[in-house]
Amino acid sequence: MYDAISQLGIEIGFGLASKTKRVGVFSVARYRLSGLVDPCEVVYSCCKVMLHESAHMFGLKHCVYYRCLMNGAMSAEEEAKKPICMATDVRVDMCPVCMRKLQNALGFDFETYLQALGQLICEAPLPQLAKDAEWYRTVVGEIESREKKPKQL
Repeated sequence: MYDAISQLGIEIGFGLASKTKRVGVFSVARYRLSGLVDPCEVVYSCCKVMLHESAHMFGLKHCVYYRCLMNGAMSAEEEAKKPICMATDVRVDMCPVCMRKLQNALGFDFETYLQALGQLICEAPLPQLAKDAEWYRTVVGEIESREKKPKQL
């Protein structure tokens, strides 16, 4: 497998993105070269890098506040520590600071975001997302039950 990013002549982890040009690239070969061979783990890791690089394209920088999807990573070990979803334990996707930055950049409704992401996570055929899917089912159920209740004055 060929790692095209190594030909750029710059030191990067697994991906690179430009805010001004809104373009990004990441290397699947970097996971193979780091010893990651399980196809589900490779796909899971690639999803994290794509989400991370996409956020860069919308103006977010690396996070220094929390354990967050927007933390920088220069090794497979650092990349593996980055979370992808808001699930149990201490796993979160973006920290509150980065989520607010993304929300300001894109102007989305947070509840709608949670419902859409929850549906996507629940439909993804990756065993790594099982805990995340359960968390999202619970959150989406809470949102839907709250919407059905009459508003009290």
